[in-house]
Amino acid sequence: MIGEPYLKKNSLEINSKLAELWQSLITKGLDKESKRGIVEKIPCMTNCTLNAPKLNHEITAILSSNARTRDIKLSEKQDQIGLVISNLNIVLSDLIKKKDKENIDVISDSIRLLCDLHYMESATRRAVILPGLNKNMKEALDETQITNFLFGGEISSVLKRLKDLERSKKGLLTPLSYWRPSPPMSTPYQPRGGQRGNYLSRIKSQQRRYKTFKILNQLELLP
Repeated sequence: MIGEPYLKKNSLEINSKLAELWQSLITKGLDKESKRGIVEKIPCMTNCTLNAPKLNHEITAILSSNARTRDIKLSEKQDQIGLVISNLNIVLSDLIKKKDKENIDVISDSIRLLCDLHYMESATRRAVILPGLNKNMKEALDETQITNFLFGGEISSVLKRLKDLERSKKGLLTPLSYWRPSPPMSTPYQPRGGQRGNYLSRIKSQQRRYKTFKILNQLELLP
């Protein structure tokens, strides 16, 4: 009927007190003291990094203060997701020892979804930052892989290659950067006497330069 909530075939009705508690927390959140108490009890995984990836120093240096603050907020949310994953692994490890397959699957599926959410938050952070960078840097950083750092651990070499490429391109285009040739004449003026050879040589040179200019312009290499 219209207005009734959609229920999946495998719906579950939980304990009414738990339902009331979870609903309250979803709408109001945890108070700071309660959250701090929970966080302090959760152990840190020594062989699995669950913290939010750090924002690379090279990127932090060029972001506005608002962009940095926004990324900090997003990374704090990621850190909390990591804590939940860590806590659930305590339960999962105990279930594995007991060979409780049914509950292993439940907890394992929950952790997998949380790991995916953790990754999605990293992707969101990158997607928020990249549009504020220039086109070449954006394309270069978009190819990096997320590690303990948001844009990978090799960002210095990536940026160095990008700078070298920009420098090479500028060096190639410097002679043409100030020059925009006119199209060559289809029926050039024919001078008299000995001037004819020099004039035709200049026309051919102009035609070659104009052809080069058109190619570079089509490739969008001219500044």
